[in-house]
This record gives sequence, C-alpha cells and structure tokens, in this order.
Amino acid sequence: MEIYQSSHKLLHELNENIKNLEKKHRYNIGEQIKEKSFEILLLISKIKNDNDKIRYINRALDAANDIQLSIKLLKDLDVFNDEQSVHLNQSIRDVTTLFEKLKNDEQKE
Repeated sequence: MEIYQSSHKLLHELNENIKNLEKKHRYNIGEQIKEKSFEILLLISKIKNDNDKIRYINRALDAANDIQLSIKLLKDLDVFNDEQSVHLNQSIRDVTTLFEKLKNDEQKE
C-alpha cells in the first residue's frame, strides 16, 4: 500500500531529524512529532480494517497537520534549517495527498 510506504518513510525521516535536536527540543516537540507520525501508521491499519474509513483518514490528516505545525515551529526557532524544513514539508505533503485521494475515493463509493 503506497500510503503506508510513504508514511513509514516520513516516520523514518522525522526520526532521523529529531534525533539530532538539542535535548530541550527533542524531548518535547520532537516526541510530539514522533507520536503523531506513529499515530498515522496506526491509523492506516484502522482504515484498512474498519467501515468508517473517513473518520480515520481525517484523524491521520489532523496528525499530519500537527506535524507540519511543529516543523514550522522548529524552523521559526532556527532549530531546523530551510533545507530540512522544505524536505520534511514535502514528505508530509506527499502523505497528505495520498490520504486526500483515499478520502475522495471513499466518498465516491
């Protein structure tokens, strides 16, 4: 499933960037980002196995939005540089695009 692969890749990329943060950022904002990215993976399994797919898709989109806001905060605090911020935001957009497509497909059924 492409959405799982993209989400797993995002989780890996986020973890790679977070592990290099200073402790004060790693253990608050960084942990929140990791939790949200892991939540996305868990929601994918619920999407596959539940009749109320739209609810889980919306929760995954909310989690992705939370991650984006956290990345923006880290960028604003000069913790992430432009390159990191742009790359991670593109990865999040890739994932959210797949969720939006899945949502549109579900709403057509």
